[in-house]
Amino acid sequence: MRHITIVIEHQPENVYLATSDDMPGFNVEHEDREQIFALSRTLALEYLQMDNVKADEVVFDFEVR
Repeated sequence: MRHITIVIEHQPENVYLATSDDMPGFNVEHEDREQIFALSRTLALEYLQMDNVKADEVVFDFEVR
């Protein structure tokens, strides 16, 4: 099982930014705090599928700063 930590931070531009040290280059912005979690998870899965990682092989942890 692969554990991925996604960090959510509120930015001065009034958007939320999702990044992950576990996935270099991954970053997602969205205006809605609730939707950034679902959107970043969906896009992270797409990112990981490029390396043939399956959805059932990944656990996401979210850290809000």
